[in-house]
Amino acid sequence: MAEGLWRRAYGNYLRCEIHNSTFGGNALACRAALKTLDVIGASGFLASVRERGEALFLRLTQALEGSRLLERVAWRGLLGGIKLKDVNHPWLQWENVGLEELRGRPISGVLV
Repeated sequence: MAEGLWRRAYGNYLRCEIHNSTFGGNALACRAALKTLDVIGASGFLASVRERGEALFLRLTQALEGSRLLERVAWRGLLGGIKLKDVNHPWLQWENVGLEELRGRPISGVLV
């Protein structure tokens, strides 16, 4: 009976190790973490992130260029945001898009 209960709860060795990962070391998560550290520690990794981020956000900036709503596009590496200008227009109000609970809060001008 105990074995049947154990199998229903944990299934196999991998599953039982995931269950007690806080105390048991969780070899799979540890291996994934070590591989991640290898990748981000590799020579040229940060330069690659910078290059890809630069290309991505320059294209995004070009695509949005000329938009009356755009204030700026800002980024560092692959993390970025778009700041919109504050626009006072009836269709740019939360209650007009079905979100009455957000009435009075800014709908633009914040990082999205």
